[in-house]
Amino acid sequence: MNKKSSILLFLVFMFVLINKPVKSQLVIDQTLTDVQLAQSLVGSGVTISNVNITCGGNSYGRFEEGTSNLGISEGVLLTTGIVTDVANPSSFFMSTTVGTPGDPTLNQLVAPQTTNDACVMEFNVIPQGDTLRFRYRFGSEEYPDYVCSEFNDVFGFFITGPDPAGGNYNQENIAIIPGTNLPVAINSINSGVPGIFGTGGCTGPGESLAYSSLFVNNELAGSPTFSSIVFDGITTILTAEIEVVPCQTYTLKLAVADVFDGAFNSGVFIEEISSPEIFLDVTTEAGIPFAVAGCNNGIIEFSTNFTSSDPITIFFDQSGTALPGINYNPLPDSVVIQPGDTSVSLLVEVLVDSLNLGGDSLTLSLINPCTGQAFQSITLFIQDNIDVQVPFADTTVCAGETVQLDASGAFLYNWTPEATLSDPNIKNPIANPLDSTLYTVVGRIGLCPPDTAEIMVNVIPIPQVSAGPDQIICTNDTLILTQAFSDADTSYWSPSTFMTDPTVVNAEVFPTSTIQYILTGENDFCVASDTVEVSVATELSLTLLPDADTVTICEGEFIQLSASGAPNFTWEPATGLSDANISNPVAFPTTTTTYVVTGTSNNCPPVSDTITIEVIPVPELIVSDEQDICIGDSVQLFVSGATDYSWTPNSFIDDTTSANPTVFPETNTQYVVTVVEGICVITDTVLVNVNPLPTVNVSNDTLICLGDTIQLTASGGNDYSWSPDVNIVDTETQNPLVFPDVETTYTVTVINTATTCVNSAEVTVDLSIPEVDAGTDVFVCPGETASIGTQGLPGYTYVWSPEEGIDNPNVGNTIISLENNTEDDISSFYYLTATSPEGCSITDSIEATVFTPALTATTVDPQPDSETGITTIFQGETVQLEAIDASDCVWSPDMWLDNANSCSPIATPDSSTWYYVTATNMNGCTGTDSVFIEVEFLSDIFVPNAFAPGRGGENATINVFLIGRYNLKYFRIFNRWGELVFETNDDQMGWNGTFKGSLQPNGTYVYFVRYEDDEMVERDKTGTIHLLK
Repeated sequence: MNKKSSILLFLVFMFVLINKPVKSQLVIDQTLTDVQLAQSLVGSGVTISNVNITCGGNSYGRFEEGTSNLGISEGVLLTTGIVTDVANPSSFFMSTTVGTPGDPTLNQLVAPQTTNDACVMEFNVIPQGDTLRFRYRFGSEEYPDYVCSEFNDVFGFFITGPDPAGGNYNQENIAIIPGTNLPVAINSINSGVPGIFGTGGCTGPGESLAYSSLFVNNELAGSPTFSSIVFDGITTILTAEIEVVPCQTYTLKLAVADVFDGAFNSGVFIEEISSPEIFLDVTTEAGIPFAVAGCNNGIIEFSTNFTSSDPITIFFDQSGTALPGINYNPLPDSVVIQPGDTSVSLLVEVLVDSLNLGGDSLTLSLINPCTGQAFQSITLFIQDNIDVQVPFADTTVCAGETVQLDASGAFLYNWTPEATLSDPNIKNPIANPLDSTLYTVVGRIGLCPPDTAEIMVNVIPIPQVSAGPDQIICTNDTLILTQAFSDADTSYWSPSTFMTDPTVVNAEVFPTSTIQYILTGENDFCVASDTVEVSVATELSLTLLPDADTVTICEGEFIQLSASGAPNFTWEPATGLSDANISNPVAFPTTTTTYVVTGTSNNCPPVSDTITIEVIPVPELIVSDEQDICIGDSVQLFVSGATDYSWTPNSFIDDTTSANPTVFPETNTQYVVTVVEGICVITDTVLVNVNPLPTVNVSNDTLICLGDTIQLTASGGNDYSWSPDVNIVDTETQNPLVFPDVETTYTVTVINTATTCVNSAEVTVDLSIPEVDAGTDVFVCPGETASIGTQGLPGYTYVWSPEEGIDNPNVGNTIISLENNTEDDISSFYYLTATSPEGCSITDSIEATVFTPALTATTVDPQPDSETGITTIFQGETVQLEAIDASDCVWSPDMWLDNANSCSPIATPDSSTWYYVTATNMNGCTGTDSVFIEVEFLSDIFVPNAFAPGRGGENATINVFLIGRYNLKYFRIFNRWGELVFETNDDQMGWNGTFKGSLQPNGTYVYFVRYEDDEMVERDKTGTIHLLK
């Protein structure tokens, strides 16, 4: 089917539908000029100019949402047909070819197709902010059948001007699917399914089936705009947004067009185009309209209609009578709304004006970033203090009336007195005072000093007015209204006819016919009234109350009598009457009496009636006096004068019918005893006061150390007694000292002498008896250790003294180590003090004995060198060792000793040796010592370095001296020319200085000695000798 045939079918179908009457819910206005229409499209913060609209004459206008559920309240509507057709239900068919050309810019979006019937609006804008934003909805009759066809109607929003990122926008289309570069057209936003006349799958440039979430099928009855918007399909509300350079001029072009032909119209609803706008608001910390110096700071709220990803800086001017630094802390010249936020608050810290320079307002004005001029202002008013006002003067009300109070100048209010107020904590409570009352209101704002105001509400009492009972008189009689009463400041009767003086309360009246008189009393404007009817009769008709021949009362009671039907009355006898000459006397006869009442009038015969008052005698009861008991106690009551009794209440009483019941109430109770004699009920009362027991407060149970004294305390009475009388200083004092030697519970009995009530309480004094065991006495050898004490108990602390030789003086079980350098045993006492967790201490002791040492010293003979302290001998010599003060000795090593188990062995060491001795005495103590014996070998042999032959004496010959067990192999001497002048293998033979019988000359000679030791090892020695003659 081609599109023309489909159009025919739609027209036939729609003809049937549009015969039904349709009421539009969308309001479309075509009366605005192009400039006015464009101006209506401009939102906050935008200035426009050079408006140019190129559309069909009836293709555009202004719209208001009405009840259409469009979701955009108002704006501009651009269409490719007749704009008023849009305000029809979706069953209407909108398809008019208006004959306007297409738009070349839109052609680029739908190429290779071209556009027709374009509706284009162009104008220049100068934004104040850094962003332009608008919302819109695109709708079309091409939906849904022509999705993915050549009939790809389109909308574009093009901007030309500076790009904040650099360069310029040149016809940049911002009417695109969010997150893409796809234009808004039939083949990009749709139901996601090709139409029945679609020729492909929307796979061409700028086409897609992936954005059905942005599409509403308006042919479905469930669509919110099904009955109010003509288009068969419409997008959801879309937003176009672009960043701009504030105060620069941009050209905007909004265009919608049919594609491929001019049928099946489309349109776009465009909300106002806006740039970020700043709004101002003022409040205070207390939430009231004004700041108060020093205690209620002001808050200026800066807000915007945009959410930006960049900081928004807002500049402002300051003016007003308030002075910075005097009335408020100086403010910056700008604030910043942070990214993602839509508001920022500026705190205005108001100061106490110590210089009294004045200043009561601060005005902040926003600066237009494009003109530099202030264009929006807000004022914060500053008061020096709270000024609470009551907005009206003292007032007056009648008793029982209410009045609404009111106050201003604060945030919180509190009125006093509170009793007669509906709510004392609001600014305008309703007062209902009983008497004249001065109401005070205290106003508060945060931490500010409060202020007060007062209002006097004067209460005028309502007059008490009674006109008296209705009266009957005879014709031509005169009546004084004696029973009328009024306490008003001013009283008067009305009507005043047949009355001698209407201003007299007990007025004289003489009506000729039945009449009603009104007695009115006035206290200022408070009025009360009452009415009396005076009937005029030809004869008297007496009525007597009670309406009975005989009435019965009990002895001591009274009864009200009342007669009516005459102007004057006389009662006989007068005995037992309050007044025998009034209509309503009180009767209190002591015996049965018949009273005759006579009604008289000047002009009517008198009339009489009688009534008998029977008086029943009652017994005289004698009851107990008022009783006082202690709670928990009982008391016996008594009553006499009758035979049958009934007591109430029936609680805490043993017999309610006894003449002598026992009662035991827990609270003050008034017992009523009742006796019934006929109709007479006689009662009397006995008050039983129940006094509380003394509230005894005693010391808490406590724990003391054995042997300590503690003071117990008690309170709650006047007299005290303690028991048992054991280990207590004074049993009759309030706060005695006690020193028990076993756990003891003391009981204090307390008496309140004013009520004689007794109570008692107990306090237990427990004993803490700490444990300690220093252990058994110890005996040690010098330097040995021993364990003393016992394992400590949990929570205990320990101290050993003295601390000498103690490893750890703060534990129950420790190590002791002592020395003894004397010849006698040494004994010392050590004391262990244990302190329990309760702070109680106890001490035990042990005796520690240190035996004499087993070895005091080691000596040698020969004695050691006085400087080095070492004993030196030559190899082969002996030395006497001795352990002093020792008994059993063991020496080591045992080499070269004659007896290693002797305390004084003889040593003949071959080499230097340390000898160690261990000695044990009779107490089993051991001692050790050591001695070093140095053995010298004198370099094996010795040859003197000079001799003097021919002189005689010891130096006449030179010999070799062998020290130790050595064997001489030879001793040879050579002269300076190497001649052997002497040789021998006998160490006893020396050279006498001659060679070949001649004494040799003075000079230096060389010797060689060879010898061997006892292990047959040969050794050599050489040197020089000097021959001196």
